Amino acid sequence: MRGLFLLLVFLCCIHQAAAESVLAAEAVGDRADVQQKLVDACRSSDRDLVLAMLVAGANPDAIDSSGFTALNAACANNDVDVVLYLLEFGADPDFRGHGQAPVFTAAIANWAIVKILVLAGADPMVRNDTQHTLLHFAGTDENPDNCAYLLSLGLDLEARNENGSTPLMFAALFDNPVTLQYLLDQGADIEAANRFGMKALHLALWQGSMQNVEILLDLGSAVDDLFLAAALDDAQLVHELAGAGADLEQGDFNGDLAYEWALRRNAPDAQRALLEEYSSSEQSAKLLGYALGLTVRRDDLEQARELLKMGADPNWRDGYGKSLARIAIREGNPEMTKLLLESGASATSGPKDDELLREAAKVGNAGLMRRLIESGVPVDVTGEGGRTLMHVVCNGSLNGFNSQGEDYRAAALVLLQAGLDLNALDDNGWTPLDCCIGGPPVTGGIDCGTGIDNELIDLMYYLGAEFSQSVRDWRRELSDGDNADD
Repeated sequence: MRGLFLLLVFLCCIHQAAAESVLAAEAVGDRADVQQKLVDACRSSDRDLVLAMLVAGANPDAIDSSGFTALNAACANNDVDVVLYLLEFGADPDFRGHGQAPVFTAAIANWAIVKILVLAGADPMVRNDTQHTLLHFAGTDENPDNCAYLLSLGLDLEARNENGSTPLMFAALFDNPVTLQYLLDQGADIEAANRFGMKALHLALWQGSMQNVEILLDLGSAVDDLFLAAALDDAQLVHELAGAGADLEQGDFNGDLAYEWALRRNAPDAQRALLEEYSSSEQSAKLLGYALGLTVRRDDLEQARELLKMGADPNWRDGYGKSLARIAIREGNPEMTKLLLESGASATSGPKDDELLREAAKVGNAGLMRRLIESGVPVDVTGEGGRTLMHVVCNGSLNGFNSQGEDYRAAALVLLQAGLDLNALDDNGWTPLDCCIGGPPVTGGIDCGTGIDNELIDLMYYLGAEFSQSVRDWRRELSDGDNADD
């Protein structure tokens, strides 16, 4: 750490602006505005101002309005000089304010600062709110010397965070083969698994770090579950594991099944093997429906047809309750939507009978809207906030869910022909025309997204649509103000 002599020399060189700041900051103490100013100065690396404020009496453990400390700000900004100034004026190296301990902030920016903080008395054994240790952070870095330093301080090689993950798993996930090899050389448990059942090999495969995968396989990491068999494209092992009773419905840390791992790693043999096992399972419709859901998102029509022939449920829903047809509409895949509907996907199932029609209105798909209405989907069902489908069309145009404005104009005509009220009020008292401009300003409105579609507004006017009273009053006030200015 720099000595007091160097600090005094630097004080003599403070530029005029900083000196004026000192004069303006007499008796600053712990005032909130001064603490905020010091944290801001640390965040922007205004070294002269930081030093001037500290000399004038600013609290080196200052925190800003969000609870972020001056020392954390300096660490985040990777400013060794400011860190040293704060420590020399008595900053607590462990003071976290309302955030994390400074050593964790420093570990993200510069490991040299971590060592400075430890020398100043920071606790290297500290854990953050999610129970990570500094060794977990070091596992994300490509320099194994950081791990060696922490191990020399006594940190636990097998420390677990709140998910049960070890530093070795972090090295595997963050594609750091040198650090991974170092931790293994120090005796890290290659078979340790977190609470999701994932070990280092799983995480390396998920990340696509094939160098890490090679290291782990060479050192004997067991390939003993469907996720690993799928990612390594081992069809024979898929069948063996399924035959031995492996749970085909087991999800990973994201809730994804082994089939997603095979798709992610482009493993065609494992994909076919898993589909064969899914089709012979008692839960075949559900499992094949899951595979169909992934296929719909990828817009793979050929594979979707194959899965439907195998018995995939066209009415399968994802974890958020969205139907496959709704997903296809949202993704802008009209041919996929058509295939699903022709294969038995319900046009009216879901929390609301107009689920698919509402999604089609949102993206301005007039052709699909007409088809759904002709098949019996009701048009007079209100959704969230009491909004009708006409509100949805106007809001969709405003927010640019479809860049083709003429599609929304056609969608509005479809709804008008179906008998929908052009001037229905939602729970806020907004008309569809209000939604074209973002709602009445007096209520805060909504995000204007990509901009107002004046042609849609003109069409709605022509058809008889009106603004709500609050918008008319607002427009009148604007007009009166403009006339007064003239």
